[in-house]
Amino acid sequence: MGDTTKYKVEDMIGKSFNKWLVLSFSHKSKSGNWFYSCKCECGTVSSVSASNLRTGGSKQCKNCSGKQNGRRGIYAQNEGSDLYVIRCQTYYKIGTTKNIAERVRTIKAGNPFELEVVYYGLGKGKMEEYWHQHFKDKHHDGEWYCLDENDIDIINTRGCEI
Repeated sequence: MGDTTKYKVEDMIGKSFNKWLVLSFSHKSKSGNWFYSCKCECGTVSSVSASNLRTGGSKQCKNCSGKQNGRRGIYAQNEGSDLYVIRCQTYYKIGTTKNIAERVRTIKAGNPFELEVVYYGLGKGKMEEYWHQHFKDKHHDGEWYCLDENDIDIINTRGCEI
């Protein structure tokens, strides 16, 4: 009897799906979904499920999707929000919120480590994109960065008046 698997991991590598180019196999989730490391035409690399690639559930990265829909992507919703930097051990989260107490509470949920708000700028949410770009070489995951005290001093000194 032959192989009854409908697809092989290698079948996707090198293929294009809408704006995505499949670079390599990333991982298999606990539920059995295959994920691939994909590069969007804009250069963004992200992990995308094989089923979303095949069905068109994911056609491009979030930034391109936002631009296509007339927005600046995920940063467009930051107008009027507050910028924060939260430390958790050696990592720092740069994000926005309209309620810092609630935001700290949700990050703390399920997190056994101490959190510390090291910067909070009222109405400065529009600067999130700037700081994400400024520290892109120190990006860890999501909105988490591997910053040091000098980086925090830069944020506190310059604030958001860049």
